[in-house]
Amino acid sequence: MKIKRILPVLLSAVMLGVSRLPLYSGWLAFFSLIPLLYYFESGRHKTKELLRDAFLFSAVNYTIWLHWIWGVTSGGFVGIILFYTLYFFIAFIAIQTIWQKLPRFRYIGFALVLLSVEYLQNFTEFCQFLSDLSFRSRAYLEQNKR
Repeated sequence: MKIKRILPVLLSAVMLGVSRLPLYSGWLAFFSLIPLLYYFESGRHKTKELLRDAFLFSAVNYTIWLHWIWGVTSGGFVGIILFYTLYFFIAFIAIQTIWQKLPRFRYIGFALVLLSVEYLQNFTEFCQFLSDLSFRSRAYLEQNKR
């Protein structure tokens, strides 16, 4: 496993995880997906790599954001990581498929797939206002307006 291949995934996951924390770091959400965009620009990835990278993305992102769940129920935390690994694995496959088969629509496809992930997250246990990136970004913008 080359660190160069997974560094954009890890960087994106860290930025996205930190942007969801109540640290007035919601502005990171605006830039958090740029490394992930670079990851898909760097070439075709095997299914095994997509699964590994979806796991790394989910593990890092949700460990930062939902670290407190580990203290409550470690089994539940592992379940969350596995659930979101499957979630992002499907998203990564969809993005790569759009990237390969519809190159003219790759950027809009990238955005639409990730927006769909955010929208579908509203039907899980994490449908609270802190999980929604639009609310985090709005909170950041309102804080800076004062």
